[in-house]
Amino acid sequence: KETNYLKLLENIRKSIHEGRKVFIFGAPYQFKELCEVMAGNNKKMELQKGSLVLMGGGWKSFVGEAIDRDTLVNMLTNALGIPSQMVLEGYSMTEINTLMLRCEHGRFHIPPLVEPVIFDKELNPLGGKDLKGTFGFLDPLAVSYPGFIISGDYVHFVDGECNCGLTGPALTEIGRLPGSEIKGCGGIMGSIQA
Repeated sequence: KETNYLKLLENIRKSIHEGRKVFIFGAPYQFKELCEVMAGNNKKMELQKGSLVLMGGGWKSFVGEAIDRDTLVNMLTNALGIPSQMVLEGYSMTEINTLMLRCEHGRFHIPPLVEPVIFDKELNPLGGKDLKGTFGFLDPLAVSYPGFIISGDYVHFVDGECNCGLTGPALTEIGRLPGSEIKGCGGIMGSIQA
């Protein structure tokens, strides 16, 4: 695994040397491992201005290894020389055609294209603007699968104005439903090597 991270770092170094911006996508645990490899091999980099890091997949398969987001962002800014505002986090899944980006105030804003529905334990739809329950959604762009999905994610849903300037539905907390199987992006990422 470390050899693969070192190969990745060599490719990033080449891109920096050629004056290219870099876009790196991965799960949070992978970025943590990357920073640990960099620290262990005394490697630091200064990514070109405009480079971007995007995290997705959460810690669903790595709860025991999880660190808080601010600590991980600090590790990335120190290791890669990237401003913290260029470390983005998104929430999505294979069954949805959009990415919900996390704003600086911790909300994963749901695009207007998606119609969110929050369910109670008996899978009855809940009404309101501040809810906790199972996340479901209607995706009008779905063509190869049903356009209405009830996920295995337990969320805190809010609907209203955010300090970032956006107004509308958003998720502030995302986790797996108790007793549900770990699968999806986090499970897939956990089953493969870097």
